[in-house]
Amino acid sequence: MSVPYDPYRMPPRQPQAPRPAGTNGLAIASLVLGILWLCWIGSIVAIVTGFIALGQIRRTGQSGRGLAIAGIVLGVLGVLTGIVTGIVIALAGNELQKTESASIVLQGTGTGGAEQASVAYTTGSVDKIDAAVVPLPWEHRVTRELSGLDVVTVNVTNVGAAGTVTCRITVDGTVVATESASGGQAAATCTYNRIAN
Repeated sequence: MSVPYDPYRMPPRQPQAPRPAGTNGLAIASLVLGILWLCWIGSIVAIVTGFIALGQIRRTGQSGRGLAIAGIVLGVLGVLTGIVTGIVIALAGNELQKTESASIVLQGTGTGGAEQASVAYTTGSVDKIDAAVVPLPWEHRVTRELSGLDVVTVNVTNVGAAGTVTCRITVDGTVVATESASGGQAAATCTYNRIAN
């Protein structure tokens, strides 16, 4: 027997393929690697796994599309950050190694009874000279090549019971550092670096 035709009757439902449960694992991996960065490697892998996850999600209908996109975005940001950091480091390295000739004058003076001082100084990364006790005023002149790594310092320590000692560094005619200290055994320290000053 056949069933009579009924125009209001719904056709039977066709069985559908089951939707995979859960969130796509590669989408989660993309997000985690995008967050961790791992010195560019994580960022690159985050981008790759994010795009693979998007393809799988489109085919299977799994959830995790937002995680995959977030992983891709974080991965791209990580790669761009790494590139910019590399450029900055390369430029800074060149600047640190570049040398320039400089005329350096180191001075130590005393007032108010400070007539002698212990003076220690450097004129770059190579030499360190301790000039035990010297009469004030004291001065040392030198011309040398300075790189961005070289530090010029002078320390003037009062050996008397009273008075004020002052240190000064002049480079190419410009005073770049000066400091004073008062009292017995007081120390004034001046420092200069071509990059920092």
